[in-house]
Order: sequence, then structure tokens, then C-alpha cells
Amino acid sequence: MSEKEMTGFDGLYGDTCIAFIEYRRSLGYKYGERIVRAIRELNRYLNEHTTDNTINLTKEQVLGFAAKRENEQPMTQMRREALIRQLAVYLNSVGVPAYVLPEHQHERCSFVPYIFTREQICSLLKAADGLQYAYRSPNMNHVYPFLIRLLYCCGLRISEALSLKISDIDFSDRVITVRQSKYNNTRLVPMSESLFACLRNYMNSVGYSENDTGLLFRNRWGEAYRTGSILGRYKKLLVEAGVPCAANGRLPRLHDLRHTFAVHALESMVDKGIDTYVSIPYLEEYMGHRNIKCTEKYLRLTAESYDRIIDALVPLYNDMFKGGDEDE
Repeated sequence: MSEKEMTGFDGLYGDTCIAFIEYRRSLGYKYGERIVRAIRELNRYLNEHTTDNTINLTKEQVLGFAAKRENEQPMTQMRREALIRQLAVYLNSVGVPAYVLPEHQHERCSFVPYIFTREQICSLLKAADGLQYAYRSPNMNHVYPFLIRLLYCCGLRISEALSLKISDIDFSDRVITVRQSKYNNTRLVPMSESLFACLRNYMNSVGYSENDTGLLFRNRWGEAYRTGSILGRYKKLLVEAGVPCAANGRLPRLHDLRHTFAVHALESMVDKGIDTYVSIPYLEEYMGHRNIKCTEKYLRLTAESYDRIIDALVPLYNDMFKGGDEDE
């Protein structure tokens, strides 16, 4: 860990939490800034709730940290439970007594992603193309038009897009290498001619060259944009484009562009008569899913609105998904 990352890991549990992070990373888990921040919070909690000077993760400590908090979303609590469970397993493995929180069956999420219509995508891109130069964010009027196209046309996660380096792009074959994504995998993502032309236009506008080794999307200091800073302007673009709120009363997420890519891509393949035994595995690889059931879940979530897709998938469901639902 860097010195910056180790800041805040003090007290009785400080060294243990640092060792835990390094151990998880050695197993291939990314453990980026968000998780390190969460472990910092866990470290503070344990230091404040230790009655003696001994590292001993008690049931009382674990249940206190994992307890649901006021106005907290279920997913937030589940992440906290998973974190302290992983720490307890690690402590036991190195001979330190620790209570392992049992896995609870939380209420199944009924979330349905927002799928943009093609008309809404066009309106969103038109709004992004109309952005004007801003002194505080001098390149954002160029970043948003290409970033939104990249997310929609390639189905990238926002974290993957913001981590891309120019050196990850093969300009000869129009292929992007997405490195160490969600499941720590690396995959190749081809670009269409039109998207590649947009890439060229974006790079010319911001003054980047093919030999540049920096991030594709970076601020004036050469650092990666934070997802939060991208999200604020994105929401304003949605409103300007006239995109309505989803069923939950909230505006569509950036991640819904990825869901939309998956549905529109399969819809196009169904229209062309491409066999689903070919199209689903292709989407699985293209989107970097852990297994084919993750891809199936994306499409099953939109079953009511895309009957043609579901009808085409029925034979595949019968062959491959007899065991019931599995979460992504």
C-alpha cells in the first residue's frame, strides 16, 4: 500500500486492516479507493468499540458494525456485512479469534434497469454535443459527447471508461483493451468505424496524440475524473434531453447505458436472425461478464418490454437456465 492509502489506519486494528487489504489484493481483488475508505471506517469503528487491548473480533462488535442504519439502502448494509465477514475469515486464517457473520437472505431486489429508447439516446447525444466551454472544466464539452457514445456503443462500465489509457487503444485495428475490470479480467472491445471517427475527433479537440500514454479522459491535472463529477452534469443532460425518471422516481443511471447497449445489441441480432446460441456468448465476452448467466440476467430484467427478445431466448433458457435464478 502507498503512504497515502495507509493514512487513517491507526490504533489497535490499524496494522491488521492494512495486512487484510494487502492479503485480498494478493488474491487478485482490486480493493480500490472506495473499499479502502470503507475499511478505514471499519478500523475506526473497531478501535472505538474495543474494551481491552486485544485484537479479538467479537460477536457484539460484528453485529454492531453490520446493523442497519437509518435511511440506509439494503445494498449498502450488505456491502458492510460482506466486508466485516471477509475480515473475520481472514483473522481466523491467521489464528486470531473472530466471529464470522452468517450470510443472511436479504429481500430479493426488484430493481429493473432503465432502457433508453433510440430516440432518447439521440436526444441525450444532442444535448451533450451542445455543451459549451467552461473555464473550470475546459475539456468537458468534448468529454461528454464521446464518453456517452463510448458507454452506449461499447457497453463499458463507467469505471472502465474512466480508467482507459490512450495506450489501451489499438488504432490500427480499432480495438480497445479493457484491463482489470470488475472481475479482474482483461478483454478486447472493437469499435465501429463511426465510433472510431468520434474518438479521432475527440482526441484532436483535446490535443491528444496516439503516442500519448496518459488517460483518455483526464482533468487539467492529468488525473482521472471521478464518477461523481461526471454524474452531476450527466443528470443535467438527461433533463435537457427530456429523458423521464425511471419507475423508482430517479433519473436513469450511467450504468443504464450499459444495460441499454446489451438490450439494443441483442435486439439487433434477433432482427438479423442471428442464432441466440451465438449471440448470447458473444455478448458475454464483449461485456466482460463472469459467466453467461450474468448476461442472461441483464436481458431477463427487461422481459416485459422486449417480448421479441424473450421469445428468441426461450430455447436457450430451457437448455441453460433450468436451475432457477442466479444473481449477477
